[in-house]
Amino acid sequence: MKRFGMMILIFGVLMCLLVVNASAVETSGECGENAKWKISGGTLTISGTGEMTDYYYLVGLERPGLEMAPWRDDETYTNTKITKIVIKSGITRIGDNAFCCLPNVKSVTIPDTVTSIGQAAFCDIEKLTKITIPESVTHMERSVFSGCIGLTTVKLPSRMEEFEGIMFYECSNLKHVTLPEGITKIEARTFEDCFKLESVSIPEGVKEIEAKAFNCCENLKTVKLPDSLESLGVNAFGDSGLVEITIPPNVREIYNDCFGWCFALKKVHFTGDAPNIHSDTFCCTTTTAYYPAENPTWTEEVRKDYDGTITWIECGGQGDLDKNGPVNEDDAIYLLQHVLMPGQFPITQDVDFDGNGRVNEDDAIYLLQHVLMPGQFPL
Repeated sequence: MKRFGMMILIFGVLMCLLVVNASAVETSGECGENAKWKISGGTLTISGTGEMTDYYYLVGLERPGLEMAPWRDDETYTNTKITKIVIKSGITRIGDNAFCCLPNVKSVTIPDTVTSIGQAAFCDIEKLTKITIPESVTHMERSVFSGCIGLTTVKLPSRMEEFEGIMFYECSNLKHVTLPEGITKIEARTFEDCFKLESVSIPEGVKEIEAKAFNCCENLKTVKLPDSLESLGVNAFGDSGLVEITIPPNVREIYNDCFGWCFALKKVHFTGDAPNIHSDTFCCTTTTAYYPAENPTWTEEVRKDYDGTITWIECGGQGDLDKNGPVNEDDAIYLLQHVLMPGQFPITQDVDFDGNGRVNEDDAIYLLQHVLMPGQFPL
């Protein structure tokens, strides 16, 4: 009996040793025609050349011909031991769903041989706070970083030609984004539910901002739209924190709820011909809208409430240099600022009010005198 018990004890010890040894063994395999993967000490390394394999992640949403990434556990569908991802030089494309939902990853290294990143490749990595995307990347598919709630700042490669929608959806701590110069549109839901987004640089060349692109960006107070912009989609800035916005002159279409539920929105400046403003564009929003003087497209029929409450003010007439409607002392100050810093305070109308052939501080004084005594100092 004692001998049998001793055998059981020895067997147990051997099994424990096997488990320990197994956990120490590097796990590895293939992840592309010429790509390999290896896990060692919490680091997942991808090496080789060419494209990685595409994978699926969500059970029940399997994609024909695709398997789950081999570094995931078959039962939990994740891997809590991976804390670092290193992609070696030579890899050209990161596969769909390759690293999504790895909860403890804090560091990702992408080489400058990568030119494309597949859909949802890094989505829902909650502990990832920053990432450097090399200039070599020209295309990123949808949802690459959606749900990465730890991300705070992202700079996309300047050479990038296209990135697809839902890119930063629910990146709730993202504060600053610089978009690449080569893009022509911001796709649907790109920044939706980025509650802490404070600033985004939208480059010239962007012609369209699609549906819900900045929906529920509660901390986004202002954004400069490029002159190239032609269309603002459904709910593009709905339920956002916008306080003031200028609509560029080439915008021709503003869709429903674009500025709906923007309770902080105080001023909307239209600078060109009246666009096609859809019926519910300002749903539940109370604001003041400024439209250019002496522009026949801004008819009374156009100047409606659009399911909100809008006060329409004609602006940009003679002397209204800050384009806020009335001519007052602020316009005289603006003219003086223009004299001192013309690049920062541009003026498009003739402001030689005293008629001496020069624009200087005397014209600012004349404009102030007009405000006080318009009969004696006409414009």
